Amino acid sequence: MREIRLLVTQQVRLFHPDIIPILRLFMPDSGKKVQSLFDFQAVEPIQEEGGVTGIAFTGGLYKPNSAVIEKVVIEPRRISLKMLGDTKTATTVYREIKLQLQELNGGRPIEEILCTHETATSIVLNFSFERILSTQFVSFLNSALAYTKNQWSESFIIPVNLKFAVRYKLTDDGLLKDNVTLLSKELVIEPRAQSSTDERLYWITSPTDTDTHLKLIEELEKALG
Repeated sequence: MREIRLLVTQQVRLFHPDIIPILRLFMPDSGKKVQSLFDFQAVEPIQEEGGVTGIAFTGGLYKPNSAVIEKVVIEPRRISLKMLGDTKTATTVYREIKLQLQELNGGRPIEEILCTHETATSIVLNFSFERILSTQFVSFLNSALAYTKNQWSESFIIPVNLKFAVRYKLTDDGLLKDNVTLLSKELVIEPRAQSSTDERLYWITSPTDTDTHLKLIEELEKALG
């Protein structure tokens, strides 16, 4: 495994109706209690169709390891969390928010139906991006270069990303009964924007927790390194 320059994790939790005390959270004192948990710099209402449907907390800090919390969004049936760091840290942050929400809810438990994960990394790996492409396709790109030339400049064809849609077909009876749907996610492997090809710095995203994500990258290196 090579140098990890950035690790971003995102969790989205779905809840049954009327579990999250969203109306209580709109009260100024209640919102401040959640804000003070991680010293969020901004608290903003989420407005849709002329009404307030949720609240967003941005610019927080998990002090034990100084992990930046980019955003926590609380809606009537959903809580999303995005931050720098691993899944374990994100789960700890969520649990503290959950305890505060349960307090606002008179002690009533707040349990999610499901939790989905996404991870993104900026990471240096030991292969060039062209290794991902077949020999035949690289040959085509080399021949296609001749068609892109003009009298004013020299041209280059540089691969910029490899993107797949990850789609889900529910098989869980409970989720089917609750009419839950899982949106498609992306698996992306691309050279990091504004980095040089010699640096071999990649931006990789997957619909997985951080541990699984890093294992996936290990398998990628084994296949192409």
